[in-house]
Amino acid sequence: MNTCMKEIAMKMKRAIIHIDEEACDGCGKCVSFCVEGDLKIVDGKLRLNAEKYCDGCGACVPKCSLGALKIEERDADEYQELVYVRC
Repeated sequence: MNTCMKEIAMKMKRAIIHIDEEACDGCGKCVSFCVEGDLKIVDGKLRLNAEKYCDGCGACVPKCSLGALKIEERDADEYQELVYVRC
């Protein structure tokens, strides 16, 4: 039996960043405060690279003077879950 590591995206309710795209001006001040390195500016707006990497710590939230960031509890990909499966 061969085993390999695959990422399995499973949804679960957890804390994760919410970005108000209308309020965000793309300044990028919050990006360097993301402990997980999960934030980036794309086309002048803040984006998550992948919700599975956001741990919901909120370090970025106070860096936004426009109030475009908040932590919310919602269905999101499970945080960095790796599962070994047959392949």
